[in-house]
Amino acid sequence: MLSSLRRAFHASAGRQAVQTINVPSMGDSISEGTLVEILKNAGDVVQADEVVLVLETDKVSVDVTSPVAGTVVELLAQLEDNVEVGKPLFMVDDALAPTSSSKFVQASDATSSESASSAKNANVTPRGREPVIKFLGKRSLLPAKPLPLSKSLGSYLPPPSQRALPILPSSPDVLPFDNVKRLPLSPTEVESINSGLAYL
Repeated sequence: MLSSLRRAFHASAGRQAVQTINVPSMGDSISEGTLVEILKNAGDVVQADEVVLVLETDKVSVDVTSPVAGTVVELLAQLEDNVEVGKPLFMVDDALAPTSSSKFVQASDATSSESASSAKNANVTPRGREPVIKFLGKRSLLPAKPLPLSKSLGSYLPPPSQRALPILPSSPDVLPFDNVKRLPLSPTEVESINSGLAYL
């Protein structure tokens, strides 16, 4: 038992309580960004993977999260500062992480405040946007029951006088083109045809 305590003590002694979080990579060609929003200030408690800062470039907006639960010790950049990828951004002390009992107290406070706010909002009408598009149910444009076929299918065709005009033979005024003599092509015309009509 004593040896296991020694291992735990030595493992915790080598661990740094304060971690420095650097500016994350924001893409292949992006080397810097602007700090546009600070969600957690120095002294605020953060959970693991909770957003602390928001960086923005001309292409993307990046949420910078805390990798560990703890307390924000110091912000190393100010609002509207340009920060470079890989440079220190803020520090988190994971030794000052909230204990499970304080999490329980915070959770019970949050649920009681949510129930109080929901009771206040119960009498207030919502002021959200109403959707303009009204979706109809499935097959709403079709009749509920299909119509029975009372007539034969041929009765839906138009009367014979409107169906089609008869095909008449062509008039004798049309000249036949069978006896027209074709003129021979000159060598220049043959060459231009073979070259894709480049020499016309």
